Amino acid sequence: ARSGAMPSACASDLRRLFETQRQYVTHFFDEVAYGSLRDFCQEVADCGGTVYFSGVGKSGFVAQKVSATMVSSGGKSAWLDPTDALRGDVGVLRENDLLVLFSKSGSSDELRRLVPLARARGARVVGVTSDARSALADTSDKSVVLPLERELCPFDLAPVTSCAIQMLFGDTCAVAAMRARGTGVAERSVENQESPAGEDDATRALAVEDVMEDVHLCDADFSGKKENRFARAAPTCGPEELLVDVLVRLSTGGYGCVLVVDHETKKLVGTFTDGDLRRALGAEKTACTRRAMKELCSRTCRMTTKKTAAADALRAMAPEPPHVKVSFLPVVRDEVSRELVGIVTLNALVKAGL
Repeated sequence: ARSGAMPSACASDLRRLFETQRQYVTHFFDEVAYGSLRDFCQEVADCGGTVYFSGVGKSGFVAQKVSATMVSSGGKSAWLDPTDALRGDVGVLRENDLLVLFSKSGSSDELRRLVPLARARGARVVGVTSDARSALADTSDKSVVLPLERELCPFDLAPVTSCAIQMLFGDTCAVAAMRARGTGVAERSVENQESPAGEDDATRALAVEDVMEDVHLCDADFSGKKENRFARAAPTCGPEELLVDVLVRLSTGGYGCVLVVDHETKKLVGTFTDGDLRRALGAEKTACTRRAMKELCSRTCRMTTKKTAAADALRAMAPEPPHVKVSFLPVVRDEVSRELVGIVTLNALVKAGL
């Protein structure tokens, strides 16, 4: 029987292992043919059917993870068990489908036997391997070689580094394919909206119409006259109204702005904010209060639509410099008609979890 305490992990040894792993992964980045990665990503993005992933052993686990990443990034993907595929499940493949096979050595018997069966179903086959001379690389319609210096395992046996670079390759290509497809936030699938893990995806799937405040036509008494006006939920005014008659709505509306609207057509003319008021007073003193809102409002204001993803609206409010950040966006039916339907605020987006 062995005696004595079990050896404990040494901090210096752990540091050496991580540094060694970093060197092996750096070798992958230095040697990989980015042209083949680009072609693979484009093929995934252009796939008219389903992108199936398969693999044996540890490579199979990686293939399942990459498939899950592709689904969560808006792609149509599924995992195909190679053993079940050889026993009939290959029938799930259709013309225009893409089958991606992960194998470090490229010599897995199950995958080599699966290639001609998949091709007979009309699917294209891509072999992902670290051996450019392997049977899988030779028989696939296309091969992607992932350069591997060696495994971190001291015996160069356990698939440690090879699985790490497979995961790097697969997940990064999934995101690249999403960008190539032009997938928006609203198109991303929500895997589990009821679980804590799914709350982020559920939030990102929100559209502007889910968080905006509507405007409605109603009779309201402004400046002593009854006119057909929008509800005060979103402060509005007509283009011919004078600033002096709009100041109360601007200060008490709670939005820091007034939306200037043609009440006949509901067309958004422009916006007028607290900042616009300060600038007008600074330039013209009180004389600006006798001017019409159509002369003072910003006609080139940013806006959004009901179907726009809420996350995209948030990005429009807080763009990269030198563009100025804003705290609200008018919501229009479409940017051609500019028919006002509501307002979405930064505060509402934050409350929604964005």
